[in-house]
Amino acid sequence: MPRQNFTDGMELTFGDLSNLPVRTEKELYDRVLFQMLQGVEDAFFGSGLLVTRTSSTELQIASGLGFQTDSTVVSPEPTKRLIYQEAVESVSIEAPDATNDRIDLVCVRAARSNTSSATRKFKDASTSVISNETLVIETDWEPVFLVVEGTPAGSPAAPAVPSGYLKLAEVVVTAVTGIAASGAITDTRDSLPVGGDIQLDTSALTQITSGVDTKLKTVISDIDSKLSQNAISVEDASNWDGSTKVHTYDVSALTDDARKMIWALKANGDNWKDMGGEIDHPTATQVRVTFGVDIASGTYTLVGR
Repeated sequence: MPRQNFTDGMELTFGDLSNLPVRTEKELYDRVLFQMLQGVEDAFFGSGLLVTRTSSTELQIASGLGFQTDSTVVSPEPTKRLIYQEAVESVSIEAPDATNDRIDLVCVRAARSNTSSATRKFKDASTSVISNETLVIETDWEPVFLVVEGTPAGSPAAPAVPSGYLKLAEVVVTAVTGIAASGAITDTRDSLPVGGDIQLDTSALTQITSGVDTKLKTVISDIDSKLSQNAISVEDASNWDGSTKVHTYDVSALTDDARKMIWALKANGDNWKDMGGEIDHPTATQVRVTFGVDIASGTYTLVGR
């Protein structure tokens, strides 16, 4: 971490002191958090700054937190700029066109704002006159929101994102009626990798979504989908063929690798072996289950071993 260095007898300027918290921000945002967040830039935590509809001409931006990268800043300012919205913000769009639809954008950028002022004694450097002046004593990163109006057309296109801004949402503004429903809003924010948005490298895997930055919630959804494919229901004895209690399941929806696996049947916490069970594959797309005892109605799951 860069440290501001002072020496006995050294002249101090206001910039020397003002840079103390700036260097801390640089260490925290550019180095520590950037690595902890897997190098993801221009993104937001969870539902932070999510845009939703409140009326045909009104939108609401949720409170929350995100980061914007600005490579044009001069050191020691951090390139990762905090976007923090403390409370819900309401924004309006222009009235809808009388004939054609259009697409508007809701955008945001981080800006350094003066957040606190106070009266202080001030000595003029050229005249040495001392006076009471109202001076800024605190600044903070605050979001600046901008609604970019699109051009009405028979097949409208979204306008360009202004330089220095991040796009939060695209909003379809229907002719005459405005923002018709929540479905008119497309969330275009990127998510920072925390919780279910943690990124995993699944490029070497074949049974779930493959990629170098697959989200954890996508992996969990894939696993759940695979397990649900293997679920079977036993409603009553008519599901079984005679006293031998045989039933054949179509597993053609499963992958070739999955069909070639050795199967076990989990039933109400008991393994099929404990119920005198046998499993075989009469065809390439079927699994046949035979029980030596009666089993209760319920849902059973075929699990690959």
